[in-house]
Amino acid sequence: MGRVAVTHDLDAGAAGADVIYTDGWPRSTRQPAPDRDAFMTTQIDQATLDRAGAETLLMHCMPVGRGDEVTAAAFGDHPSITLAAKANLGPTHTAIVSHVLARG
Repeated sequence: MGRVAVTHDLDAGAAGADVIYTDGWPRSTRQPAPDRDAFMTTQIDQATLDRAGAETLLMHCMPVGRGDEVTAAAFGDHPSITLAAKANLGPTHTAIVSHVLARG
């Protein structure tokens, strides 16, 4: 049986992971930019993916800030299911809404 682990320790979370799923750093055009340095400990880079293993998949919820939450090299060179997941998002939402409406 699978499990999901949520952690604030990137090294521990990456070790042996099947999938690394990350979110975007805060961005806003209306407010001052957050302190980028405060987020650097959570940046997914090639070393993080190497700790996880060659078969580890990378998933990002998009939009991705290459060079921010994921380095450009890590996002471009490692197996990523980000775009495939986004391609399936519309049909997935449609199926959920259809299921909920059919119950009523």
